[in-house]
Amino acid sequence: MRDNPELQVIVGKGWDATAFGAVPPHKAQLDQVSDFVPIVLISRDHQSVWTNSEGLAAAGINSDTPDPEGGVIEKDENGLAIGVLRGQGAVKLLEKTISPSGGGQLQTDDARHDQPDAR
Repeated sequence: MRDNPELQVIVGKGWDATAFGAVPPHKAQLDQVSDFVPIVLISRDHQSVWTNSEGLAAAGINSDTPDPEGGVIEKDENGLAIGVLRGQGAVKLLEKTISPSGGGQLQTDDARHDQPDAR
């Protein structure tokens, strides 16, 4: 982020839910990296996305957002989204976040995502 301050969203891939054990990843962990730029990380299996609070806000996801068809917005015991979205229906909610025009697609085979896996 220091090397590319002009970026309006950070997109990466390769996180593995099994690395977190019984406790799922949480938006607060990514908020420590940045709480003013959306961070959108695609899971290793391409079926989930982990994002920070700014990513949720940019996608319009809040405690009132219902699970979309074909997806789940993971929430804590108070009903607040924790930043993990599972299934293609939920992943699509973040597509507009990765494109300044709002018409982007979260394409896991896109060259933008062909970076080394994050662990």
